[in-house]
Amino acid sequence: MFKDLLPPATAVCHATSKMWETTVRPDEEAHIANAVEKRKREFRAGRNAARQALCQLDSQFNPHTTSLLPGEKRQPLWPDHIAGAITHSADQCYAAVALKSNIKSLGIDVEESEPLQSNILKMICTPEEIKWLSSLKDGLFWAKLIFSAKESIYKTYFPICHSYLDFLEATLEIDRANETFSATILVDTCDTLGTQTLEGRFTITDNFVYTAVWL
Repeated sequence: MFKDLLPPATAVCHATSKMWETTVRPDEEAHIANAVEKRKREFRAGRNAARQALCQLDSQFNPHTTSLLPGEKRQPLWPDHIAGAITHSADQCYAAVALKSNIKSLGIDVEESEPLQSNILKMICTPEEIKWLSSLKDGLFWAKLIFSAKESIYKTYFPICHSYLDFLEATLEIDRANETFSATILVDTCDTLGTQTLEGRFTITDNFVYTAVWL
């Protein structure tokens, strides 16, 4: 799905069932030594998929010598010249990477497509978004798309600005017909981001919502 959502300069890997079970490099395994089994499987799938995506991007990349350790927000620490993101939900896991000479930063997210829980709606959506959702018969379903889109926005924002972006610090306009969205960041951004607006794309299947953002 993400190969169709992201620019051609991006390499994408959908984790195979084997990738969920295959152990990663020793220094990576050390970070999940005390984790529950679900977390271990997700971490292994993500790192194995990321290395496969890096091999697709660069035939000279050696997957056996590069560790993708987690940073302060558990984000993968990519090689300096790489922009990348990992996402997982249920039995789905994807990694996407690109050269920073082509794409400054990117974010992807996959979520199960059941509606957002109503009790967290005001934690995720701005008043403008809630007003739009209230005009729809299936507003909580589209609220789930907003949740996913903001996850992708954060993954794009954080590596550049190195600061947290709250769900309520960006507001979206969604074009359902063209499966695109535009996000306006409501707080002052860092100079290196260079914009208050991020553009993204989405697609929805019977079971999952997929969103992608890039700069």
